[in-house]
Amino acid sequence: MYRHASGEEDGRRTLVMLAVPPLGTSFQGMPKSRILFVVTGSIAAFKAAQVVSRLVQNGNEVRVVATPAALQFVGAATFEGLTGHPVLSDLWEHGRAMDHIHLSRWCDFGVICPATANTIAHMAHGLAEDLVGALTLAWPREKALHVFPAMNREMISHPATVENMAKATRAGVIMHPSSGGNLACGEVGEGRLLEPDDIVARVTPQRLGRILITAGATREPIDGIRFVTNVSTGRTGATIADRLAAKGWQVTFVHGQGSALPNASIARVPYGSFADLDATLQRELAAQRYDGVIHAAAVSDYSVDSVNGGTADGNVKLRSGDTLDLRFKSNFKILPRLKQYSANADVQVIGFKLTLNQTEDGTAEIARGLLGQAVDAVVANDWSRIDGAAHPGQLVSQTGSASFANVAELSELLHGRLQAARPRQTGIGAVAGAADF
Repeated sequence: MYRHASGEEDGRRTLVMLAVPPLGTSFQGMPKSRILFVVTGSIAAFKAAQVVSRLVQNGNEVRVVATPAALQFVGAATFEGLTGHPVLSDLWEHGRAMDHIHLSRWCDFGVICPATANTIAHMAHGLAEDLVGALTLAWPREKALHVFPAMNREMISHPATVENMAKATRAGVIMHPSSGGNLACGEVGEGRLLEPDDIVARVTPQRLGRILITAGATREPIDGIRFVTNVSTGRTGATIADRLAAKGWQVTFVHGQGSALPNASIARVPYGSFADLDATLQRELAAQRYDGVIHAAAVSDYSVDSVNGGTADGNVKLRSGDTLDLRFKSNFKILPRLKQYSANADVQVIGFKLTLNQTEDGTAEIARGLLGQAVDAVVANDWSRIDGAAHPGQLVSQTGSASFANVAELSELLHGRLQAARPRQTGIGAVAGAADF
């Protein structure tokens, strides 16, 4: 079944044949994602219809948000016919006042295609005067948001646009390049929207290796109610899990109780204490051939050895007001044991090292002390410099180091390192850690 959509580029009117799968079509064995697709007011919007068509044919569920300007180029009926969902455009539509929140939580990732200079400027400066602005400002930082610019060559090279694109990238969006060629205005140069097949390839998760990610904090029980823990929230590990899953890694998320969780449909395995985490890792890594482990959990250096001279009892609650005498015992380090636990002898291990009130060079030097046969690289950061979205640090290895400003950039570094390791081994590597904040 085919539908028609029309548009214009290179100064010519174009008729586009869009394949629409018949009702009941099965996409067995194909990767399925929930995609929020945002179309803004560029003459290249007709390409967006082609992209949406291909994404739906590939078995994805797509919902479209379009600006009023975008609907001047391609009608809402086209996108509704392609996706089976109504097109959303008005922030103030009756009964849909919370769509800018609900839609970003519903999807696995988002796409803005084409993205005009105006839209990118609004994103960079946090303006939320319409549905698209409110949607991007409320976008969860752990989810991928792909942006595909399209505009005149002078607009895309203007210093304001260059800075806005850089600022949006620093905030965590994935800013894709435009291409060069004939533009709709008759000029030749950069700013042309990428071709539909290229866009689909860039946003479609590839089938990569299998990785295990740990996150959150261990809890060492004092009695049946109380426990000793740390300040880890698990957000770093959850964000890395979402971003690597969006790139095609098959992820298992091993998390502490109360940890932040990834938003994507990722297998989850909970743990409690240090001993529980260690046993869980031994079991999981031996049961399946993981290509890598991202172990970002904040693991306790100590467990409770005795309470008031006796063994900690998880079946009782100590009386409030009583004097509490705790004795702790030191725990061994899980990090250097991960290769021993793994069924994949070629697993690559990357550790996390968190310091407090150290200089960047001091933190990196401490992290280098962990490198060796059991640890291939270390993510080094300092608690005093972590503040909200700001999460600076370095990925340190025997061959050098790379800096990152936030967890989105860290995720890209880890993805790149794992990808680079693949030709040298059957798997991709393990990322292991001692801290996740």
